[in-house]
Amino acid sequence: MSIKIYERKDSKALWVRITFPIGEALRCSTGTENWKEAEAWAIQKQYEVWRERNLETKSQFPNNEAIVEQSPEIETSYLWEEAVARWCEESEHLATYDESLGRFRWFDTHLRGVALADITQQKIANIASIKAKQTSKATANRNMSLLRAVLRRAADSWQWIDKAPKVSMFKVAKRRVRFLTVAEADALAKRLPEHLRDMMLFTLATGLRKSNVTGLEWSQVNLEARKSWIHPEQAKAGDAIGTPLNENAWKVLERQRGKHHTRVFTYQGKPVREVNTKAWRKALRDVGIKDFRWHDLRHTWASWLAMKGATLSELQELGGWKSPEMVQRYAHLSTDHLARTSARLDDVMNLISI
Repeated sequence: MSIKIYERKDSKALWVRITFPIGEALRCSTGTENWKEAEAWAIQKQYEVWRERNLETKSQFPNNEAIVEQSPEIETSYLWEEAVARWCEESEHLATYDESLGRFRWFDTHLRGVALADITQQKIANIASIKAKQTSKATANRNMSLLRAVLRRAADSWQWIDKAPKVSMFKVAKRRVRFLTVAEADALAKRLPEHLRDMMLFTLATGLRKSNVTGLEWSQVNLEARKSWIHPEQAKAGDAIGTPLNENAWKVLERQRGKHHTRVFTYQGKPVREVNTKAWRKALRDVGIKDFRWHDLRHTWASWLAMKGATLSELQELGGWKSPEMVQRYAHLSTDHLARTSARLDDVMNLISI
């Protein structure tokens, strides 16, 4: 089965088209204008239809009662899509919910119709290998981490399987922090369409994550006080983030006034939901910037601040990182506080005749 959510001119609510393996398709309104809610509704609807066609209809077979009486010890065999539906229902509040939906769509190709009990360590390793070849080992690890979390919950919380199989991770070498030079950022900004340019500049000025920028609402902004905030349920670490609006961040938001009654960043009157677009990728190619993701704008923000003398504790608080370890990657860029200590050697070194 596949899901497609779309807009219709004759309806304010979003519609969904669910296609079944035998070629049939179900089209109906989701009853909501919110894309996130519509996707969750569609996944639940898909699960309900699947159960109706594959599980509930089994009770109509003759002698079904006799089979149950003879084999009361037989347990229900839960499928991967059932686990996904339940996971989504329980995890909608998480800041990483949208990212998980995208990963589930990828898993759908490999695990749809597969019983949880049949997801073995070897099958997982094969799937991980496919993902690593398509993208990278680091990206494959993120997908496998989600798979592991679902299987562990199925075993420990739902008791749908006896034991979760081991999910091995690829060894990934630590990579240098990828950030832009000021010249690169300037060239990239000039190549982007206006809405993406403003979102890029706002990210460089605040360090906010992609989902927090695309989902930013006017109710989270106080232009007069020059501050904005991210609610705990919107933050990856689960803690509220207060974001002071520096001059450049404030100017970007000022340009968005009056474009939409709820959302801050829009394109042609509609909220922007995705920034990794053809326009973004084309702009990167045009200016010759390689191996760079939107999330690296956050690394750029942190790197620039570190090079301007920001302490790691200041970076942690501004960036909303959970632990100091998360900002250690920028330690080598923040050396101003060590300069005085290093200078203590000058008197000694000056005694050496050269």
